[in-house]
Amino acid sequence: MQQFQDSYHTAMSSLELDRGLKGSRAQHEEIKDFYRIVEEGLDLDSNKLTPQQLQAKAADRDRATKRQSEIELTAQQLMQENETLRTENKRLKQTLNQLRDIPLHDVAWHLGLIKEKDKWKGEKHSINIDSSKWYDFYPSQNKGGGGAIDLVMHVGDYSFKQAVAFLNDRFGEEKMLAAVTHHARGSTRYCKF
Repeated sequence: MQQFQDSYHTAMSSLELDRGLKGSRAQHEEIKDFYRIVEEGLDLDSNKLTPQQLQAKAADRDRATKRQSEIELTAQQLMQENETLRTENKRLKQTLNQLRDIPLHDVAWHLGLIKEKDKWKGEKHSINIDSSKWYDFYPSQNKGGGGAIDLVMHVGDYSFKQAVAFLNDRFGEEKMLAAVTHHARGSTRYCKF
């Protein structure tokens, strides 16, 4: 049995597992007795333990303390990362909302659509814009949506990420905020950037 324990310890050494004490005379504690001792806050009688057992007990306590410190440090790092992600997520949501709120007339112009009467026209588009909503009356389209991102996805046949990149590229943060502010003030005119 001792040889088996020795070979197992050798095989598991890369996992930093410690082998029990060779020749230990430790006695098995019944589960109910162990829990009774834990609940009462009592420790095994130190006078009955050998120096090796006391040393093993101290090593176990040191390992447990070290492991607890590592867990606490990891938990603290995860909480910081979580807060960073939460802040970044909030910032991204605000940016997306600002992109969605860019005046659609400005977006239509940047998409290469031309204003004719009350519609914005392109090769395969005839789009009516009503505030933050749009509808494409072109026969093969017949589709509507809301916000600048949806309009860019529809006209440019872009993915969500491509549409966000298009708007960010065309408007940038400064121009985007200016367009949104201009739109929020209720101006009926549209500005071309």
